[in-house]
Amino acid sequence: MVFFGFTCITILQRIWFLYDLIKNISQQAKKAKKNSGIDAKKQKEYNLQLKKKNEDEKRNNLVTKYGKETGTKLYKKQFFVGMTYEMLKEIKSRHDKKTSSVANGKETVKLYYGKKKNRLGNDSFKLEITLKDGKVTGWKDLTNVGTRSK
Repeated sequence: MVFFGFTCITILQRIWFLYDLIKNISQQAKKAKKNSGIDAKKQKEYNLQLKKKNEDEKRNNLVTKYGKETGTKLYKKQFFVGMTYEMLKEIKSRHDKKTSSVANGKETVKLYYGKKKNRLGNDSFKLEITLKDGKVTGWKDLTNVGTRSK
C-alpha cells in the first residue's frame, strides 16, 4: 500500500524512529534532572558553609571589639542593662521611632522597633528600649499591650 508517496514500511520505520528519539530525549531529561539535583545539593551545602563562615566571622569581630562576654551576648542578640547605643545598633539595625526628653540634666531616649499598623490604622510597635545618657536602662515587650486577660 502507498500513502501519500510512502509505503507502509517507511511509515512504520519513521514512527519507530520518532519513538526512539522521544525515548532518548526523556532519558536525557531524567539524567539532567538527576544531575541538577546533585548540583543543587552541592550548592545548598556550599551556601550553608558560607553562612556558617560569615556567622563565625561576625562573632569573632564582635568578640574582638567588645570582649568575650559582651561580644557573645551581642552575637546571640541579647539585650542587657548598661549596653551602649553602638552595641544596640549591632543587634537591632534601625529603629522605627525615636522619642527623647531631658529631665534633671539627663537625656532619656526611647527607641521603638517592629512597627505595624493596628486595626484602627495607628502605628504600634513590638519593642521599646529605653536609654539614659546613651546606655540601655530597660526594655518592654509591647506585643500584648492593650489586650484583655480573663
